[in-house]
Amino acid sequence: MNSSWTVGSADSCDVLAKSPFVSGTHCRLELDDRGWAITDLDSTNGTFVNGKKIRGKTRISRSDRVTLGRSFPLPWPDSAIASTSPGIAAAAPRATAAATDQKRGLTVTVNEVSVHAAGQRLIENVTLNVEPGELVGIMGPSGAGKSTLLSAIVGITRPSYGDVRIGGIDVATQDDAVRGHVGYVPQDDIMHTDLTVFQALWYSARLRLPPSVSNAAVRERIERIITQLGLLGLEHTRIGSPDRRGVSGGQRKRVNIALELLTDPPVLILDEPTSGLSSSEALGVVSLLRSLADEGKAVVLTIHQPSSDALRMFDAIAVVAKDESTENVGSLVWFGPPLPDAVDFFEPLPKEPHGAQSGDAILRGLATRSVAAWRGFYKASRAHQSWVIHRGHLAFEPLQTLRTSSIEQPDAFWQWRVLTFRAMAIKAADHWNSVILLSQAPLIACLVASIFGQKARPELTPANMESVSSAVGMTTFLMGLASVWLGCSNSVRELVCERAIYRRERMAGLSANAYLCSKITVLTILCVLQCSILLATIRIGCGLQGDVWRSLALLVLAAEAGIGIGLLVSAVARTTEAAAATLPLLLIPMVVLGGSLLPLPDLPLPAAEAANLIPTRWAFEGLLINEATSRSPIELPVPGQPDQVVLRDIAERWFPPDGWRSPLKTPVFALSLLCLAALWLLFTSFSDRRQRGD
Repeated sequence: MNSSWTVGSADSCDVLAKSPFVSGTHCRLELDDRGWAITDLDSTNGTFVNGKKIRGKTRISRSDRVTLGRSFPLPWPDSAIASTSPGIAAAAPRATAAATDQKRGLTVTVNEVSVHAAGQRLIENVTLNVEPGELVGIMGPSGAGKSTLLSAIVGITRPSYGDVRIGGIDVATQDDAVRGHVGYVPQDDIMHTDLTVFQALWYSARLRLPPSVSNAAVRERIERIITQLGLLGLEHTRIGSPDRRGVSGGQRKRVNIALELLTDPPVLILDEPTSGLSSSEALGVVSLLRSLADEGKAVVLTIHQPSSDALRMFDAIAVVAKDESTENVGSLVWFGPPLPDAVDFFEPLPKEPHGAQSGDAILRGLATRSVAAWRGFYKASRAHQSWVIHRGHLAFEPLQTLRTSSIEQPDAFWQWRVLTFRAMAIKAADHWNSVILLSQAPLIACLVASIFGQKARPELTPANMESVSSAVGMTTFLMGLASVWLGCSNSVRELVCERAIYRRERMAGLSANAYLCSKITVLTILCVLQCSILLATIRIGCGLQGDVWRSLALLVLAAEAGIGIGLLVSAVARTTEAAAATLPLLLIPMVVLGGSLLPLPDLPLPAAEAANLIPTRWAFEGLLINEATSRSPIELPVPGQPDQVVLRDIAERWFPPDGWRSPLKTPVFALSLLCLAALWLLFTSFSDRRQRGD
């Protein structure tokens, strides 16, 4: 008698496997006279038997290790049926993968890790083993190396000696294989504070989860995480920050954690998740992490002076310290159970009731002896024998699926689309900044029109030739300069102020090119709107007559060059203040060499040649020549020869036809080349090394 069950994340499946990396209908499990067989149903992330991706129908047994996608274990329909002969397989009950099945977790192994940086030894010979389902805290005085150790575990810092393995995979050398399996929550609440809780989770989910996951499934997952983390009712509340009203500090920490839970990582690493929180909020965060560990995740965090109630929730703590006795290099002086073992180790005669012992007792006792002495005591203790030596000899089976599985990451085009919509949502949510951005163009245009409009509007005559050409020339130059300024000012803070967010999302698989392209897309849309308002207002106020589409194209190209320059400054600057301070240094040459203050023929030759690299120079020429061709030239007498006349237009003062005037297509071509050059430099400079701050 044959039986079959569909396995997947859709509710219609016979066997549910709730994971964002399991397809709706992932595979089919069959039981016939020959035994068990499994067939992949064109799933997104594949089905693996003993680490090998299967094609078509494959025979399996209960001893085989079968995973769906990322290492999610196959949930067998029923333990009784799974171990019996085919003859009694009648009607298997509907089954769900147990969330507490610790086989789906990954073991974190830190093997004699030492970290040196800039010639300085930071930590040495730290050995830890964290199993699935364990909550482990890293404690120690400030500057002892807790964050350094955490950076090595995550893969941000490469160990000088030793290795860090997650699921048997070396994090330092195979970070791409581990990416997606580790959730990292930094100490700071690195999020877009103008978004609501739901918006932040939605865009993060769409960036990280495969495109094959439907919007309904994403929404369902977000709602489940919001409920799990106690954020129900705050979905449409702005996240905010300490200086901008939003959710509370403890709730922001929970949102920070929720961002990493979207992909359901088997390993969760957190840097000071209770920092800055009240005792009750800190206890709530630790309680939440305890529940996540109980689901089978390996959870590691740094924590400072936990309360006794919080300390009881940990399976183990690692104490890292340093002083002159260790040449100020961080050393492991304890790894084992927190209560009562750690407290009794550091303070054998506690001065407070046993039930009230906390992290203070550990740090208080730590200060009574040298770190070298504590390290010697620990190596001679039973805790060291059990938690370091014995665990180090355990044979943790590497999960080969990490090496061979291909977790589907959203492609660059999909990420660009999501990032573009998110950037628009951020600007729309920041009402005050949006008002300032949109008011710049009309204010500049009204100022230019009020000063030069009356002189630029009249028809050309021999009498007003000088005043009209001067007014039109200054008007067109200021239009080009304003366009470049708008592009630069809109973009100069875009990358540097989001650098921490970029680093975090980059660790989760964000495409750097998609990120940059989304910024360019949104800024271009904004600049097109600003340039249109600028041109329309000045055209009406100053009576300009040039071809409107050619003028708009020149202004947009000038703004696009400004965007490239602004983003380039933002990519290489260390702070927003440095980026803003650099901008005037770039704009001053654009004014001096733009061709308006001093015509190009009157400039020294090196300066005149350098002006060809200035976008305002080409925008000025293109706009002015476009205006000159729309107005009929007038006849003026040749000085000293009153019987002879010459035709002159409003552009000859700056761009005489006999040497410095270009065809109309040349400024467009030159501005296009400058845009491409600025963007090429931007993409080249925006490297992972620079964005990590190395």
